[in-house]
Amino acid sequence: MWLGLVGCTAPARPNAVASLPEATRCTTVRLGHGDHSVIGYVTKGGRPVQELGVAVFVESTMRPMSHAMPIANAQGCFEIRGITGIDYANLVIASPGSARGVARHIAVSTDADVGTIAVDDGYTVEGRVVSTDGSPVAGAEVEMNADAVDGGQPLDALAAEHLRTWTDASGAYHLHHVAPVEMFDAYRTMQAKVEGRLVSEPAPVPDRGGVVNLVARPIGVIEGTVSFPGKIVAAYSTGPTATFAIGSVHDGHFRLPRVAVGTYVISVDRKLAHAQTVVVSEGAVTVINF
Repeated sequence: MWLGLVGCTAPARPNAVASLPEATRCTTVRLGHGDHSVIGYVTKGGRPVQELGVAVFVESTMRPMSHAMPIANAQGCFEIRGITGIDYANLVIASPGSARGVARHIAVSTDADVGTIAVDDGYTVEGRVVSTDGSPVAGAEVEMNADAVDGGQPLDALAAEHLRTWTDASGAYHLHHVAPVEMFDAYRTMQAKVEGRLVSEPAPVPDRGGVVNLVARPIGVIEGTVSFPGKIVAAYSTGPTATFAIGSVHDGHFRLPRVAVGTYVISVDRKLAHAQTVVVSEGAVTVINF
């Protein structure tokens, strides 16, 4: 896949939605040699967004056709040419200092007009990370992760919507420019970790941002082998918290490197017929074979 950046003047489109000004000079990104294209205009607070990235996704599979392609344009105008092989697409818009925006169900055709896509500041998720004794954890990595509500692939995960920051000396963190959950139809969680030492259980992210405090616990490792076909190993805590860890099986082996201490039920491909109970201790490697 290749792309090029050139200048073009938007053609007249009598049936365009929120049509662009005739003299608007767009920045064009070329995906390939197809005949189809889409054109759009990105604003924030009614003003053009002059620096942005546009990623194209196949609507039927939510698979990306491209990475975020850089656009620099004084009018916030972009045109994506050379699209082929799809009828409908979703576009994800990223710009500095803004939450991601999305345009869904775009009928891909010759000079298809997306119209105006508005982005905004989004929301803030913030909180503190403390250890089990209540002391602040400085320098912890805090990350927001996404799972699709319907079990499919979440659009924000595919669009690199995962956001990351680190705690300060008081254990506090602030994650800005978070898009509302309904924008991408995903269930999102926050989790903190200190590599090789501590990990928190995933905590849900409020739909409109807010406070999410996390408790980082010591960790151990679970590893072993699987003697029958299987792709995923999942470990679920039997304690009062909903701690879990998931890893992939490669050549009959698996490794879960950051599991909070506690007792877990572990199974392959979530088939409880093969489930076993293990105890994870701080700094220890627990071996289990299926």
